Amino acid sequence: MIEDQEAGMEEGDTAFAVHAEPGLEETTRAARTDGAGQDTKRWLRDEAGPALAPSPRALPAELAEEIRTASTGDLLSWVDQARLQAERPLELEVAVARTAVDRAKSHVDEEGLVLQGLQRQLAEAGPWWRPGSRGRRSDLKARIAERQQVLTRLSQHLRRTEGQVSELLPTRQAALETWAAQQRQILDRAVAAVQELQRRESGPLDGHPFDLPEQLERARAAGPAVDEIAPRTGSSDESPTSTNSTEELTEARAQIASLDAARESVDLALRRRVAGAGRNDDLSIAIVGGSITGPVLSLLLRQAGFNNVHVYEGTPSAVPQAGGVIGLDHTSLGVLDTIGVPQGEIVPFPSQRVISIKMADRRELGRVQTLWPGRNTTWTLAHDALTQRLPVETLHTGARLVGLEPGGDGRAVLRFEDGDRATADLVAFADGRRSTGRKLLDPDRPLRYAGYVAHRGQVDDCPPELRDFWRYEPDGTQFTLFPIRQPDGGIGTDWTFYLNASAEQFRAHFGADPTTRTFVLPQQVSADARAYVDAMAAKLLTPNAADLVHRTTRRMAVPILDIAPPTRMVYPVGSSRAVLLGDALAPVRPHTGRGANNGIDQAAGLVTALAEHRKDGVDLDVALTAWQARCLPMVTESLELGPELGRALGLGR
Repeated sequence: MIEDQEAGMEEGDTAFAVHAEPGLEETTRAARTDGAGQDTKRWLRDEAGPALAPSPRALPAELAEEIRTASTGDLLSWVDQARLQAERPLELEVAVARTAVDRAKSHVDEEGLVLQGLQRQLAEAGPWWRPGSRGRRSDLKARIAERQQVLTRLSQHLRRTEGQVSELLPTRQAALETWAAQQRQILDRAVAAVQELQRRESGPLDGHPFDLPEQLERARAAGPAVDEIAPRTGSSDESPTSTNSTEELTEARAQIASLDAARESVDLALRRRVAGAGRNDDLSIAIVGGSITGPVLSLLLRQAGFNNVHVYEGTPSAVPQAGGVIGLDHTSLGVLDTIGVPQGEIVPFPSQRVISIKMADRRELGRVQTLWPGRNTTWTLAHDALTQRLPVETLHTGARLVGLEPGGDGRAVLRFEDGDRATADLVAFADGRRSTGRKLLDPDRPLRYAGYVAHRGQVDDCPPELRDFWRYEPDGTQFTLFPIRQPDGGIGTDWTFYLNASAEQFRAHFGADPTTRTFVLPQQVSADARAYVDAMAAKLLTPNAADLVHRTTRRMAVPILDIAPPTRMVYPVGSSRAVLLGDALAPVRPHTGRGANNGIDQAAGLVTALAEHRKDGVDLDVALTAWQARCLPMVTESLELGPELGRALGLGR
């Protein structure tokens, strides 16, 4: 059992309060008001709260001396530092590790169910000497052995992730103790700074907290001695009285008026600094890519209050380069729901059942049902629902990016193929597997062909019993079916047939390298490619499934690609920042079910990071780095899982 100790977690949250004794703040405020006739720093006291009360314990000598000699600017900066909510160490790392454990458990559980189904079929297959039983039992035993190997690898991965969490928790506990001590020091210094500011404010100048020695020197040079100006008592608004002549009184009043004007000026500047520290309310954001992740990011940003957002899509009218059927987990569906895209609009068939059909010699051996935590939709339904909600002035189609560099003012300049330009403080690349952004920002991670192709097709009719996700698994391949809603309201069928193919075969069938033609349009599917797929269907699939393939006229293909795990997502472009997310960051194999989900999850996290920067004044680089730290382990896990699942199916190199 993994234990998570939270001791010391809340110490920093209450450190301010423990310094205050009840009633002292109001006593201090009353004395200040009675002494000067007005509370000239009410806003500062309201924000500082109990920190204005004197500390119940003596300050260390070094801190007391540091406070006494510090400039007002330093004192205010220490107060500002204490206001910022410090991020607890290793919080994101622990959350990411636990998410990896949960996902690994899910994979183990699903594979265990499949293995149980195969073992049950073997038990029901009858004795080996019964006619036709030997071949079936032999095939089932081979499949069981393969699944046991997969389950063993997944179980090892689960143990590794649990071990990582177990190792991380003691490290985080030690880091938390150090962090809590540091926060106490920061808060102690801030409390002392507030008290020193209060002491200076209530001093003989009756003004804003200035650098006291300098102000005293200027006051002495300008007129009467500071210690000759005594404040009146009571609530009168009149100026203080002087003990010397009328001429000196006039000069003293002029000096006080000058100090009052300076105080009000500093008051206003300080209010603005406290309210908007680190913020950029006019942050301009350019999103490159208008498939799924880009529009999701745009709508989330607008919902969060970012109004200067533009989406640039390279094609004049977007084509379904993400494929036909896509699976969205419940987290992604929840994100879409928050931006006004309900499930009912994009999920016409709300089944979460996955029917695995085991086969040998073109015959079904049995079916195993599992549940997937999500729903299936199509690229067309999701894309249309998202882009219809984008403001007209936000989406720019036919804008193909060709360059990105800092401009004269340091901000990122986007150059487009037609000669247009745009500037932005943040550039988010969500431009798919052949990402221009990845080529510009991370050119050392090229795409690699995995050795097999997802052949796709759609027909206008659908078997009446097909309402779930069906997955045929003959040796060395996989064939999937799912019902789709037709534009005319009818029900059609979308199928995907995974077949091994060398790079040379791909080029012969589709006329280009697989890392160049990452999506094959219907007009690019050659007659040889059609004949090959038909022949493999007749060889491997059941007669009904093969007939579905043979009747399909509209076909496409997608080469399966791999890429090295990314080590970063955020890049500087002059004074701006650029980020990669979704397939632009790292395309994953479709068997993982993480393609669209990774992009949506990363988009939601990015908006949270930007909102922290905009609303709470969190440094932009700090916010983006934390977002990157949370996302990268999940991406790496998906990239490692894909080849493992492919090998279990006999697909790829």
